[in-house]
Amino acid sequence: MNAITVVLPVMGVTAAIAVLTQKCRFSMDWIERMYYLENKLTPMSKLISLDDYAESVKEWASDKGILLPQNSKKQMLKVMEEVGEVAGALSKKLPTQEVQSEIGDCFVTLIILSHQLGLEPSECLRSAYDKIKNRKGRVENGVFIKENDQK
Repeated sequence: MNAITVVLPVMGVTAAIAVLTQKCRFSMDWIERMYYLENKLTPMSKLISLDDYAESVKEWASDKGILLPQNSKKQMLKVMEEVGEVAGALSKKLPTQEVQSEIGDCFVTLIILSHQLGLEPSECLRSAYDKIKNRKGRVENGVFIKENDQK
């Protein structure tokens, strides 16, 4: 049993890190490594951001010659195909890992489509979030209904 095992369950991650860095003089890097190793997680320093993945998808698509603007209508069909695969995976109650992969395919196709249209994926997401962040409404049968669309 190490310091992480003893301190984390009692205090929570943030408080435990503060105590360990001040009282025990452990470095933040050491504490982070131990926490992530013990919990079989990827250290924050090794996590890849959504923007990093989007850039990798863009590079891949560019290498394959897919990013041409004239391909955008065909790419939209690919987006719809992938969304259908998510629906199929959900209806078949496939394992979470397979559903995750299908959702990832949707991200890939949307990232490619956005670049074909000269748009940045992160700006598309920001724009969509800005549109919904203050939206009011209610949930009906598991679906959010905007206030303006309610009858």
